[in-house]
Order: sequence, then C-alpha cells, then structure tokens
Amino acid sequence: MQIMILCTIWCTSGTPVVKDSLEPHMWGYRPRITLEHLVRYMQQQKKKFPILEEFLKNETVLQATQYIPDIVRLQKLLFDEMHHRIDRKMAHKMSMRDFIVRHRTENLLNEYQKMVASVQRAWLLVRDKLKDHGQLKVEEEYLKEDLGLTTALEFFIPTTTGPGACTFSLVHYLSYIHNNFIDWCRAKSKTSAWHEHKIQLAHTHKCHLLDYQSQLTSILLSHCHYSLRLGQGREVSYDLPALEKYILDRFIHGKPTILVDIPHVSYQEDIYTAAKFAAVRKKVAPQSALQQRVQQDILRELGSPDKLRRSLDVVEIVLGFLTSGGGKPKTTLRSYLRKLKMEKRSFSKKAKEHCNLEHILSLWQTLSGVVQSHDIICPLHMHGGFLSYIRRHDHMTAAF
Repeated sequence: MQIMILCTIWCTSGTPVVKDSLEPHMWGYRPRITLEHLVRYMQQQKKKFPILEEFLKNETVLQATQYIPDIVRLQKLLFDEMHHRIDRKMAHKMSMRDFIVRHRTENLLNEYQKMVASVQRAWLLVRDKLKDHGQLKVEEEYLKEDLGLTTALEFFIPTTTGPGACTFSLVHYLSYIHNNFIDWCRAKSKTSAWHEHKIQLAHTHKCHLLDYQSQLTSILLSHCHYSLRLGQGREVSYDLPALEKYILDRFIHGKPTILVDIPHVSYQEDIYTAAKFAAVRKKVAPQSALQQRVQQDILRELGSPDKLRRSLDVVEIVLGFLTSGGGKPKTTLRSYLRKLKMEKRSFSKKAKEHCNLEHILSLWQTLSGVVQSHDIICPLHMHGGFLSYIRRHDHMTAAF
C-alpha cells in the first residue's frame, strides 16, 4: 500500500497502479494536455479571455492558413503554363501526377509534390466550410473530391467555375479567415504599437501567417500546472493571462492582412472560340493555309517546346489585335509585329519570312496543335525527343 501511495504522489511509471474497484481513490489518472482540455478548462472559468477564446474557436481553420504560400505558388505555376493553352478535355483526362512527372529534375518534382500535399491538407481541414462561403459557389459533388496526386488536373487549375473553383475558393476562404481574425484581434488588443499593413497574396510567406502548429504542444505544457489535492486527485490548471499574451505577442501581433488577387485560368476554348476565329476571317479576308513545307520548317527551326511556346504567345497577341482591329491579308507578319513594337520578341524567323496576316490562323493551328498534343501531355525534356515528335507530326500532316 505504501508503494502505491508513493507511486501515486510522485507519478512514477515504473510500478503499475492497481485499479482496484474497492479503492477508487488510489486510481492514477493524469489528463492529457490538449486544446480540447484547455477549452473545457476555460469554460469553467468566470473570467473571460476573448483573444484566446477566438483563437481556440477558429483554430482548425487558422491551422490551414499556413498552407496559403504553397497553394498560391502552385496556382501561379499552373497559370503561367496553362492560361489560354489547355482545353477542358485535356485538363479532365490528365491527373496531377501525370502533369508533374514531366518535371524530371528531382528538385522540381519534390517542389510540386510538396505544394500538392499542402493543397490536400488545407482542403481536408476546411472543405466543409466552403459550401457556406458565399464569395464563390463550389458544387457539392466537387466538395466530396479528395484532392491529391491522382486527382484530375482540372481541380488544381484555378478557375471561377467548375472543378477549378475548389482551389480558387480554398485560397479565397483561407485569406478571408486570416484577415478577419487579424482585424478582430487588432481591434481587441487596443495597442497603438500595432499598425495595420497589407501584403499582396502573391508575396505572402509563412512569416506573414499564424504558423504555430509545430510549437503548440510545448506552449500548452509551459503554461499549465499540476497540483495534487487530498481526496480530489490531480488537478491541471492553466495560466490563462500569460497564455493569451504569449499567443498574441508570438503569433498574432503585427501580422498583415492579405490583399486577395487570385489569377484564374481561361481555357483555350473560352478565348479562341469559333466566333472569334470567324471575326478574324471576316476582318482579315481571305485566310490561306500555310504550305506543309513551311509548317515543317517553322517547327524544325523552333526545335524545343519553350521556343515553340514563346512563338505561340506572340501569335496569340497578334490574334487579339486582329479580332478587334482587323488588317490587310497581304501585310507581312514581320511588318505587323514591327507596328505592334514586338519585333524584338522571341519568334520564329521562318514565320517572319513566309507568313502574311492571311496565314495567321493557319500558323496558330500549327503551333497550338503541337503544344496541346505534345508539350502539355508528354514528358519529353530532351531536345532529340521533341524533334522526334516533330518528325512524326510531319508524317501525319503529309498523310492528310
């Protein structure tokens, strides 16, 4: 009996405590120090600690805000690569894993996997909240999707409608939660040393957010006290004033609010519709097809996906001007680029030599066809692999 009493007093684990139903006062029990235990303890206190209470009430969603930088970075990379360049059918068929596999270098592969993991963690924490977030409607069927490497690429491409609204709404909601909490705490703290400042979403880093998760357990342990009362067993109490002050000073004070500006991708069919092509055909008439030999020369000259993409960017800008302003079909592409002050942009020399505005649609179809069928889909990083694809493209073109 003496050993059991000593074990109970000194909380040693070497000798097990016998849980005898006839002697319940001898049972050894120590409550775990968790957020849930802290919440129950605070509910029993008469004095209120509003900032600490607000933090605990929103802790789950505040935890998810630490993933904002990774999600925004992923959206930026997808926007740069996909905007105006991919159609919905392709984005639906391709998984996120299929997309990142083509980044063969270990650093890029690891970076993409880390960003996707951040999306997945944040999504699991807050997706149930998104259906009530009024800024952007996310369909119920999309909220059931578990975002990960096997998920279709269309869920990660930020758009304001369809599956892409998931990540778009996710970032908007997390920014909204962060801003509301920071504004509320600043008003409650009533300190003149806390000046409001804002930061662009694209420039947000972890230091601007409430990155507390890895330290939370040690913070709770350092602000709790054990006591042993005769006949009542162990009691755990918290130094709530010190805990609230520590969380405010360490994680909340001085944090900026976020200026939300989320880029959203427009799919290819949204921009280059039949109506817009019809406008070019009407305003730059007639349109003529490029000779097969010229198409092959242009593709061989470009020689790599990056060069081909830069040339396609130039053609798409030209199409935008022609849709609204029109032009003379016999005007050379070289002179039109000079008129737009784009003569120094990276572009195919062969296209400048052989193309007039009457060939602009044919040139766009030639370049975009290779981008869609190869650069977005195939993990061909080697120069020779791309040239091999071009030779196959030439053969298929000849067959038609």
